[in-house]
Amino acid sequence: MQHVSPLPRRDGTVRVEKLSGRGTIDVVQQPSRSNNYTAIVEVKDADGGPDMYRFTAYFTPSTAVSGGEVIGSGTGVLNRGDVVLKWQGNVDRDLLITVRRNRIRYSTLAGAPPKGVQANLAATGLPEQDAQLTLSQREGRGTVTVTQQPTASNNYTAIIRVRDSRRGYGYFDFDILWQ
Repeated sequence: MQHVSPLPRRDGTVRVEKLSGRGTIDVVQQPSRSNNYTAIVEVKDADGGPDMYRFTAYFTPSTAVSGGEVIGSGTGVLNRGDVVLKWQGNVDRDLLITVRRNRIRYSTLAGAPPKGVQANLAATGLPEQDAQLTLSQREGRGTVTVTQQPTASNNYTAIIRVRDSRRGYGYFDFDILWQ
């Protein structure tokens, strides 16, 4: 399964973390105005035959955003009202979504695992700072709630619960906003 989020249209640095694969993975072009904010990642495999590669790419902006109320983090900045997580997918019954820094984890509490998920986390990830996250739900036949706000006591971890009110898969589309 592949999750891809577009790079923001601003200068920054992309770094990659190899999760699996026998070769090397390197960033050979960083995003900038001069290359239309394009990053190029090169995968080199000196051995013959196929291999499965998995990696995670992280983006860190080069400069802070100006204007509005800015909140700093170890990986970038967010303005109040910015989307931290844009989520779309199909849920069967009851799902927990856990967000910490630049990682999203899923726990199926009831029903089947989610399908067709597109989860786009802000380039900054979830900052290591107390926050009040709010929800903007566009679609879904059930409920979506932020059940745990990020605080120092929970290592700045947010938990979102998606409950589908009927059997079978239901489509959900929502944003989690930084406040």
